[in-house]
Amino acid sequence: LGLGRFKKQAASEPGRLKLSQVIVGLIPAGVLGVLFNDYIDEHLFSTATVLIGLVIGAVLM
Repeated sequence: LGLGRFKKQAASEPGRLKLSQVIVGLIPAGVLGVLFNDYIDEHLFSTATVLIGLVIGAVLM
């Protein structure tokens, strides 16, 4: 019933993101990554943090 409308909407051009929109969306992540690079290296690459991330990711999958 409603599936036909979904396929038409998913295939239509207005629903797709433009490359410029994706780039603008990535800018804040890039700026934060540069600003907090030392903090990220120090705290997020420890063995415990990686282990916790892997376990949570496995549970979610």
